[in-house]
Amino acid sequence: MLVSFTIVADDYSFKIPIDYLKLTDQIEYNEFNCEINVLGLRNVESFGLMPVKKPFIKFNLRSLLPPEKAQAVTNIKTQPNAAGPNPNINTMISFAIDLPVNPLFCPRLQCDVFDYVYKGLVQPLLGTFTLPIGDIMH
Repeated sequence: MLVSFTIVADDYSFKIPIDYLKLTDQIEYNEFNCEINVLGLRNVESFGLMPVKKPFIKFNLRSLLPPEKAQAVTNIKTQPNAAGPNPNINTMISFAIDLPVNPLFCPRLQCDVFDYVYKGLVQPLLGTFTLPIGDIMH
C-alpha cells in the first residue's frame, strides 16, 4: 500500500507556484561554444535481422536547455555516409549554447544512434548514450 501524509504546512505550500517557476530566473547561465569531433562508431549491432547499413548520430541539443528555450533549437545529426558496423564519421560539430554556471545544474547531452535503411525511409534506433557536458566544462 502506498500512503502519503503531511506533517507541517511547508510540505505543500511552496514559495513559488509550479506554474510560474522559470529556471532561467532562478539559475545563472553563460553562453558556451561547444565543439565535438566525431571520429566514428565501433561494434554497432542491429536489433533486427538486417545488418547495419549506414549508422549516424543525432545530438539532442534540446536536452541541454530548459523547456522554454528548447523549442527554438534544432537538433544536429551527422550524415550517414560510411557503411557497416564500424563507420568512420570524421565530422566536427560546433554550436553555441547557454549552460548553467553552477556545475550542480549542468545537464548531459543525449545522443541517439540510428541506421539509415532503404534510402532513409526506415531509420531504426540502434542505441543511445550521453555526454556529460557539465563535467567536461568544469
